Amino acid sequence: MKKYILSGLLSLVATTQSFAMEGAGETLVETEAQTTIREANPAPITLMENIQLLLPEDPVIRAKVIKLAYLLYTSEFTMKFIDILESLTKENIDPKSLVVFDIDDTALYSVSTLQILSPEAHITNHLNLPPIETILNLYKEIKKLGYKTIFLTARSEHLLMAGDFANIPVTEANLRQVGYENFEGVYFYPNFLPSATPIELAHLIAEWKQETMLELEKEQGFKVCAFLDDDGMNINPADPRHFKIPGFKEVLLKLLQTLPSKNPSPVTATPQ
Repeated sequence: MKKYILSGLLSLVATTQSFAMEGAGETLVETEAQTTIREANPAPITLMENIQLLLPEDPVIRAKVIKLAYLLYTSEFTMKFIDILESLTKENIDPKSLVVFDIDDTALYSVSTLQILSPEAHITNHLNLPPIETILNLYKEIKKLGYKTIFLTARSEHLLMAGDFANIPVTEANLRQVGYENFEGVYFYPNFLPSATPIELAHLIAEWKQETMLELEKEQGFKVCAFLDDDGMNINPADPRHFKIPGFKEVLLKLLQTLPSKNPSPVTATPQ
C-alpha cells in the first residue's frame, strides 16, 4: 500500500509541475489588465481569484493543476493514516472495530468543489458524485484489514436534493456505485433548521456527529477506532481517534503558497 501511494505521489508531483508550466509565460505573471482591475479594487481578492492569477488561464488546465494538488495532499494524509492503522492492526481487530467517514469532500467530491475541478461538466446537484480517489483507495484498504465502516453526513434526511430524488436512497446508491461497498450504514443529519445561521448549523452538526458516534458504541456495541472528516468543526483535537483530512480550501492555500508569484505588489488571499 505504501509503495503504491508513494509512486502515485511522485507521479502527481511530476504531472502537476507539467500542467502548471503550460502557458507559464502568459499566466504566471499578472497581466496588465489584471493589474488594472486589482489596483482599481482596494478590497482583498478572494482565494480563488488569487489562484486564477497565478495558474494558466485555460479553466480546464487550471482545474487539472488544482485537482492534482488536491490528490497530492490527500495522498500525504492517507500515508500517515495507514501507518497509524497498521499499528492498530498489530493487535487483534475486534469484529465491531469501526472507521467512520464524512461524505462531502471526504468520501465524495462536493458540488461546489466539482464546479472548480470540472468546470466543463456544469454539475449542479448531488446525483452521481465521483469519489475522491485517494480516500476511496484508503477505504478499500481499511475494508481489507477487517474494519467495519459507517458514514456520517450533514445532508438532511428530510430534504430532497434534486427533483424527486430523496437524500437517503440516492446517497447510498452513489456511494456503492463509485466503490464504497459493504458499509454498515449511512447516518443523515435529522434536524434541519431553516432559521439557523451557518455557524449555528455547523455547531449543531458537529454535536450531532459526536453524539451519534457515542450512540454507535453504547447502543450498537461498535468500537470507533477512527473518524475522518474534512471539516475542522467536526474534529475534536483532544480525541486521538479524530483525523482531519485536507479540506479543499486548505489545499488551495497550500497551492498558492507554492506557486511562484511575480505580481508587482502583494495580493492578499481571503477564503470565501
